[in-house]
Amino acid sequence: MTKEIENWVSKLLISPGQSTLGVCGFGGTGKSTVMRDLSAKFRDSCVVFETDWYMTHSSKERREGIARAIESNIEHELNFWSSPINWYDWQELTNDLSELMAEGQLLRQGFWRSSTGEKDLSISLSLKANAVILVDGIYLLHDPIRSLLDAVIMLEVDVEEALARSIARDKHRSPPSRQEFKKQVAYSHDIPYFEKWRSSIDEIVMFET
Repeated sequence: MTKEIENWVSKLLISPGQSTLGVCGFGGTGKSTVMRDLSAKFRDSCVVFETDWYMTHSSKERREGIARAIESNIEHELNFWSSPINWYDWQELTNDLSELMAEGQLLRQGFWRSSTGEKDLSISLSLKANAVILVDGIYLLHDPIRSLLDAVIMLEVDVEEALARSIARDKHRSPPSRQEFKKQVAYSHDIPYFEKWRSSIDEIVMFET
């Protein structure tokens, strides 16, 4: 874990009330590793809130949708699946994050589970006073999510390296066509996304796992 991120958490912990720190970056940059390290170091002072919980489709449904779009070559379907920012329920996500900040707890069911790709995960979060909510997600730089975050750090690595990590992590559930599609999305959507919203980033941290 980098010292820069530790310093952000320490600074937010002394501010009154709940604080939110977003950690974003390409898939495969090491966000989950950072979150595990922060949770271990700061223990009950931090909780992790994952944007991936709010995936609107299971992994199986997403793979099937992408395969259909590629096969049919229907423009509006290709556009939808080629823009992964569309894959999230941003309204529910921001509502739940706002509730967690206001009430100090959140109980939900039917979330996307990263280990299986199914939407069967139950979440129970509870905050202590002045805790920091660590928001983990690729896309945290646009509203409505950005306006709920006190600060956002971007983990940055070489795009090719991030893609290699991401594909290696998911290859057990991603056929070659899906892996190639992921590469195309990174260049057509993700790189332009981070270029467009770069001014929303509070600090860029070079990170190596």
